[in-house]
Amino acid sequence: TIKDKYVEVFQENAKELNIEIKTYFYEKFSFENDKLTYNGKKSFPYFSKDDSVLFRRCDYEDKKQHFWIRLLATLARDSGSKVLNSDFMVNFPLHSGKLFQAAYFSAYEVPHVPTYRMNRKLREEQFPMIIKRRYGAFGIDSHLVNSKEQLLKVKKQLKNLNDYIIQPFYKLERDVRVLIMNNKPIGAVLRNVNFKEDARVTVKVAKEIKLTSEEKKVLEKTLEVFHFDLAGIDLFTAKNGKSWLGEINLFPNFQGFIKVTGKNIFQSILTNLCKR
Repeated sequence: TIKDKYVEVFQENAKELNIEIKTYFYEKFSFENDKLTYNGKKSFPYFSKDDSVLFRRCDYEDKKQHFWIRLLATLARDSGSKVLNSDFMVNFPLHSGKLFQAAYFSAYEVPHVPTYRMNRKLREEQFPMIIKRRYGAFGIDSHLVNSKEQLLKVKKQLKNLNDYIIQPFYKLERDVRVLIMNNKPIGAVLRNVNFKEDARVTVKVAKEIKLTSEEKKVLEKTLEVFHFDLAGIDLFTAKNGKSWLGEINLFPNFQGFIKVTGKNIFQSILTNLCKR
């Protein structure tokens, strides 16, 4: 999107690597009167077998992007272009939704955090729970609720309940983000989760770590079921060592990861795009 802060960083790194890139923004595409146009002109990208394509999505509010991701990814793939995470972009444009992912994990028996619709009736013993956006990141607009009364209070603050899900709250020993490239882990970082007085949740990368044996098992199971050219995988581990898959982010942010690992992820992605 136009608001994507990484566009200029990709361009700077591409220049250093002598790689030619072109950037297109979702906001400038339109489809009216049976015509696909870009910025008002019929100049949408004509992909070729020599192109490699990376899709990013950083505006978690605009679901219209799913339409453009699926359409453009299909055009690129059918033209012979290399499309990162092609199967997800073409076949599952709603893949980033937490409810969609939970259904997928369940179908393939991947250990994961139970995920429910907001309208589910909850018993008192099921609290505490966490309310999250179906499409969201960084803990933005997430809320910890400890009772039915608190749940009702938070619900009144939310604009559209269909945009949210509920998950049980686990007292975790570790909240881990693993960065995946070519379906292999290239690093893992520990994240600190903080709970504010108003029940909001914030997430911040703390340090680089090595995975436990249980975390490796969940990760290996995940990578057996899915194939990722690029992804951020969140793993949750309890104090007793048990681990679950939290969610998969096919549009991961790299700022915290780069800060604690020192790895230039942008150059790694660009180099990977150019491999055939």
